[in-house]
Amino acid sequence: MIAVIIQAREKSTRFPKKIFKKIIKNENSLSLIIKRLKKSKQVEKTIIAIPSLTKNFKSMKKRYRHIKLFVGNEKDVLSRYYYAAKKNNISIIVRITSDCPLVDWEMLDRMIKDFKKLKVDFYSNCLNRTFPDGYDIEIFSFKALSLAFHKAKKVFDREHVTSYLKRSKLIKKKNFTNKINLYFIRLTLDTKKDLFFIKKIYKFFYPEIFFKFKDVMQLFSQKPHLFHQKW
Repeated sequence: MIAVIIQAREKSTRFPKKIFKKIIKNENSLSLIIKRLKKSKQVEKTIIAIPSLTKNFKSMKKRYRHIKLFVGNEKDVLSRYYYAAKKNNISIIVRITSDCPLVDWEMLDRMIKDFKKLKVDFYSNCLNRTFPDGYDIEIFSFKALSLAFHKAKKVFDREHVTSYLKRSKLIKKKNFTNKINLYFIRLTLDTKKDLFFIKKIYKFFYPEIFFKFKDVMQLFSQKPHLFHQKW
């Protein structure tokens, strides 16, 4: 089974409850990610891996009944992924974080197809970053996740899930690279300023919320001043 596990939490040192902040209409970062990922033709299941079952997450569960919630260790996020995957018999795991409300389902589907053809353990567009920050996608086998879970000892590796996989010589890995290096563009949600820019993007395309990566890049190309970013 191929499943997306969305890493989510309410606590954030820089921007508390950022994933539940309104972006457009009644949508927040997490709800937009869920809706956009549902358009994927490759993903069979979506799981939100959380450290605690709060009121906000309970309301999300009621709103999206096809979504599973898995409550795991708060600091050991690697174990949270491992047990979520193990419990749900997932063979191919897609890691998406809840601060990526612009995640592109077409990019994801292409990467899943590549992952199957390449027969690697770990496939990512983050090994050598060429996509804007906020479009991060990581795909790995349960075998690779299990290896990291049992071998990774550093606190950093337990917290960041895939850092051990990126370093390990035991893992066969490959990077999905964009033709143009656009990593200098920041489209992740980590601060109030980030929220401001992401809101602008959604406002520009609204009522369409299923715009794609290429649409956003075209917007930046034509109107970089709209977001106060340099192309």
